[in-house]
Formats: sequence, structure tokens, C-alpha cells
Amino acid sequence: MLNNLGISFITRFDRLGELRDLEDAISTHRDAVHLTPDGHPDKPSRLNNLGLSFRARLERLGEPSDPEDAISLYSHAASVPIGPISVRFYASRNCILCARSDGRRFKISDTIGLSRSRGGLALSAC
Repeated sequence: MLNNLGISFITRFDRLGELRDLEDAISTHRDAVHLTPDGHPDKPSRLNNLGLSFRARLERLGEPSDPEDAISLYSHAASVPIGPISVRFYASRNCILCARSDGRRFKISDTIGLSRSRGGLALSAC
């Protein structure tokens, strides 16, 4: 429920541009991540959504800590060995995009910790 509420806040922020909605999205997604136990199959999705909220704030306000927070969350979501592979690939993609927009260059396998057997080879082509 909290994850869905966070998505609703970020959607409303995208449409109306109210900063309060963005802060509510971050707060709600943070709560969803903290209340989801490690090993739960929804954990990668919740980590990714919190990263998306930080990235939205970065794009709007330029918060200095947001790139690090978003990249860390995306990286964690991508490297968790549970949950849908599509979510982990999406988190990997978001990590790459966020790092590139922050002027970083890196090997995806080094940054995210994905092995070739878990999809690192496919991601390195991005």
C-alpha cells in the first residue's frame, strides 16, 4: 500500500509540479523500503521506486546528495538476487542513466556488482 501511495504522489508531482508531493513520495517510498524485509520479492521494486523519487528531486531541485542516493538504491535493487528480473534490469538501466547524467563513467558490472551470469553482459552493451 505504501509503495502505491508513493507512486501516486510522484505521479501527481509529475502532473502538478507541487514540491510537497515530491517530498511525500520520497518519505512514503522510504517507509515502504524500511518496512519491507530483506529477502522479500518486492524489495527491488521498492528500492527502485525510491531511487526514482530521488532522481525526480535531483532533476527539479538539484539536491547534491540525490545522485548518490539514487545510484545506491538502483545498485542495491539491481544486485538483489530475488524479485522479478525485469525490475532488476530496470534498476540497472536507471543506475546507468542517473550516473551518466551526473557525469560519471563506469563499468556497469563493477558498479552494480552483476556477474555475467546474472545479466551483466547484456547490461554492458547499454
